Amino acid sequence: MASLINSDNGVSSGSAGLKSSADSSGVLQLQTNGTAALTVDTSQNVGIGTASPASKLDITATLRAVSSTAVAPTSGKGVEVWYDSSGDFGRIATYDRTGAAYKNQYIDGAALYLNSQSSGNVGIGTTSPVGQFDVYTNSNTVAYQTYVRNLSAGSSAYAIAGWGNNSNNNAGQIAIASSTNTTYGSGGDFIFLANTGTMNFRTTTAQPMTFFTNATERMRIDSSGNLLVGTTSTIQGGKVNVATATSVFTGTTSAGAGAGIGLDLQRTAANGDICYFRSTTGLAGYITITGANTCTYNQVSDVRLKENIVNAPSALSKVESLQVRSFDWKDGSGAVPYGFIAQELEEVVPEAVSHGTTNEDGSMLTPWGIDTSLIVPYLTKAIQEQQALITQLTNRISALESK
Repeated sequence: MASLINSDNGVSSGSAGLKSSADSSGVLQLQTNGTAALTVDTSQNVGIGTASPASKLDITATLRAVSSTAVAPTSGKGVEVWYDSSGDFGRIATYDRTGAAYKNQYIDGAALYLNSQSSGNVGIGTTSPVGQFDVYTNSNTVAYQTYVRNLSAGSSAYAIAGWGNNSNNNAGQIAIASSTNTTYGSGGDFIFLANTGTMNFRTTTAQPMTFFTNATERMRIDSSGNLLVGTTSTIQGGKVNVATATSVFTGTTSAGAGAGIGLDLQRTAANGDICYFRSTTGLAGYITITGANTCTYNQVSDVRLKENIVNAPSALSKVESLQVRSFDWKDGSGAVPYGFIAQELEEVVPEAVSHGTTNEDGSMLTPWGIDTSLIVPYLTKAIQEQQALITQLTNRISALESK
């Protein structure tokens, strides 16, 4: 039982007034019309709506704070609950009145639910959230506006997971807007999974999409859809642009002979150039599609690029010095009945030879190579010289036979 203080209106008891009774339980209870309103137990726990409080204040009812005009505490730390009539919203704060500073606040539970009955939006750092979950800051000292971690090693340990309405062509998406835009699709960039299963990365303004590793930009797609690697601007207006001091492209194919293509270039419109080769000073050569089944490999030879043009000297002695060899490739790829050796050819036509490179231990890094097309002018000149000699001898023979 309890010692009672009861305010009785006399309707049921027949006598109105303030009534009290005492016992030895050590529990004090305030009543109205014989019904317990507040109970203080022997541990000084206070119960409202319950006669068995389990904590210092145990309320079995709805708690309502209705005023923001009450005098606030002037010292000490604690959790404060009040209604802010100026902003027309309720507030819960963990505050140190002595140090005039907010303190950390934890909300624990098996599950956390935040429910807005009007818009359904939840704001952190803002009282006017524009989405269902809006995190806002206006400080450059905040390293991460939203920081999500999941340290589980499980195969389904997602840090962030989202689903959307497939019928809307956006099964799930992340939208990022600039500081001047607050709504989706208004100058924002976003990533979304379409209902076709396609992952889309999209910008809605004329800005590039950049990719960094080790805090350094490695690649970008500019606002015109050009791919740029190692450069931030196009090279000769190309769609794929690579600037590097090493190999531009390396690749392998494991397909058998005739079954795999290392590089496939196709013109889908009229015939024309399909591949350019450039030096630092300009165009050096190109490949041209000339028909349904033909192409040409071109070195630049425009008269507008040349000067000091004269007839070439004799080439017959050089052609006679060419050593035509037969040999087998060491890798077993086959025999060559007629060919050249790069180091031998360099002694006669050095411009037709490209030097290879060697490792520090003397092993081959890059083999020497030759371009047999550069021998053609020598062969042409030699044939012309031989033809002139043949014509001269033929005329002499004809003259002798006519005598």
